Amino acid sequence: MNLTLAQLRTFLEVAQAKNFRQAADHLQLTQPAVSAQIRTLESELNAPLLHRQRVALTPAGATFLPFARQILALAEDSQQAVNDSVGNTKGRITLGTSSSVATAILPRLIRYFQKDHPDVHITVHTLPEERIWQGMMERQLDWAIHYGPLPPMIHKEKWEPFLLYMDTLTLVASIDHPLANTAYVSLDQLTESTLISFTPESPERKVIDNLLHEQHPPLKMSVELSSAEEIKRMVHYGLGVAFIPRMSLDPQTDQGLRVIRVPALHQQIPITLIRLKERYHSHVMERFLADIRGIYPPEWT
Repeated sequence: MNLTLAQLRTFLEVAQAKNFRQAADHLQLTQPAVSAQIRTLESELNAPLLHRQRVALTPAGATFLPFARQILALAEDSQQAVNDSVGNTKGRITLGTSSSVATAILPRLIRYFQKDHPDVHITVHTLPEERIWQGMMERQLDWAIHYGPLPPMIHKEKWEPFLLYMDTLTLVASIDHPLANTAYVSLDQLTESTLISFTPESPERKVIDNLLHEQHPPLKMSVELSSAEEIKRMVHYGLGVAFIPRMSLDPQTDQGLRVIRVPALHQQIPITLIRLKERYHSHVMERFLADIRGIYPPEWT
């Protein structure tokens, strides 16, 4: 078998784009060159990997996909190890997290890190939780930043979690909302309120549902959105109230919102940086870990 890294990159690009022309443009190749690389790869594997008429993975292609990703990731790890051995400070870091975490904390964390490491390229992917763990296992992601209690799988020997800090949920309303001048409310007082929340698959919503699961009568989620920024905008326009992570509040830009304390929601919520133990941990990754741990978001006042 004589596979090349170029063939694997081309296969992954076509599989992601589901379009030969778009893959060729992204790879800066001609479309015939992309097609030729795919044909050669299929010949080496003795199996068709892609349906041509309507580009999609064949069963063999779907089977090969995670292996192709792991092979490329291993090649990149080996390149990084060589760079480390000769003192090269350049590198790349790929993160996976939720949209809310990416918006709320990553700008500050990345700015802090890149101040001393300007040659490190950082890529952030905002993904559903299941795809983050898949990306970690397939070595597409170096790090995950998780909001909420860790899933049971993370406590196995293959994962290495690092607690960044603890957050809390807070209730917000617009300055014109009837609850705006209320310092404290109980959960029972919210049963008639229009509640804006995260979509069910988001880690933030899972935390909220877990904390509210014993609430009777249950609170009704009238509007569901994918990020804290979208939720805050809806709240700002008076469409309802919302539970959001405290980390998502910005004292400068969120002055149109009122924070209302809910005594029943005092639980501390962990925000955790996670990596695979079996990955090669480059000098760049170790510096990232050392710089990021202990960084706290600005206090909401």
